[in-house]
Amino acid sequence: MRIRSIHIAAGVMVGLLLTGAAGAADQSPNQAPYGHGDDAKLPSGERYFMQHLIDRDVSANNGNWQWCASTGADAMRGYRIFNPALQSKMFDPEGRYIRRFVPELTEVPPAFIHEPHKMTRDDQARVTCRIGLDYPASIVDHQQARQEYLTKGMAVKGRA
Repeated sequence: MRIRSIHIAAGVMVGLLLTGAAGAADQSPNQAPYGHGDDAKLPSGERYFMQHLIDRDVSANNGNWQWCASTGADAMRGYRIFNPALQSKMFDPEGRYIRRFVPELTEVPPAFIHEPHKMTRDDQARVTCRIGLDYPASIVDHQQARQEYLTKGMAVKGRA
């Protein structure tokens, strides 16, 4: 299965970053495997996304993967928390990129194109995009995940 949305890809990436991996070997084929002592057989996050993104591009994806995973060269100190909705709003306010690759969101108004789960039921019916049916519901609450990450980071920092 190909990942057809930056929202889904970003949600999966945040899940991988928060948990260290998606889960165990009995998971669906669209989740990254995780195990102990068997690393040679396991795809890295970068390889996983290159296999599943329909709009993959080595020059963009690899650098972004390193940046989001905090494994690349970066002069910023402290915590960098990637907000995919904010990035999308800043660099593609009308959602042209999303509309091109996610046909389910073609009719979604610009106010909701970056966070379609925030549409009311009436809005969803009007644009025939019912969240959870026509388009997947959010898998990560960004604000909650952000706070959890910061709390865990501060706890680790306090032990250093």
